[in-house]
Amino acid sequence: MEFAAILRKTLRSVDLRNVVRRRLNVPYCDAHQKAVNVNIERVLASVAVADLARAEEWYERVLGRRADSTPMPGLAEWHLTDGGWLQVVDIQVIRNVQGIDAENRAGTSSVSFVVPNLDNQLAALEASGTIAGPEKGTPGFVRTATVTDPEGNLVTFVENLTGHVAQRRAKR
Repeated sequence: MEFAAILRKTLRSVDLRNVVRRRLNVPYCDAHQKAVNVNIERVLASVAVADLARAEEWYERVLGRRADSTPMPGLAEWHLTDGGWLQVVDIQVIRNVQGIDAENRAGTSSVSFVVPNLDNQLAALEASGTIAGPEKGTPGFVRTATVTDPEGNLVTFVENLTGHVAQRRAKR
């Protein structure tokens, strides 16, 4: 039997997802398992940083206000909407609270904020001394512009051009 045929036969007999899951000790949810209805009240976007004081200063300037709460040392929260909050988290908190090695996690996060008018947001950013990257998007769908926080995390501002979100809210 040629090598390629042996490899195909071996790969068919091994479920690589389970090998990876066991190796990383990560729970696995099979698509054939019964779906669970999760009642989500709020979404928290977390941005990992190595220097919380510097990051807080930057987010205060970009968001136009101080953090709404600091529920524990190493964590600052902005309650942006009823259902969406931003958490800026010191990497040490992630290591200590979650008990995981997060050595290279600071500066690798990304978060997107949907804003009603991207031009107004870009003007506000520029007035605060923060210059966004080039505008991108899909004509008739979205416009976006991204800034980078002091740690290298990506913060993207998005304007929805379809009106889809507003239509869904009106139906509720």
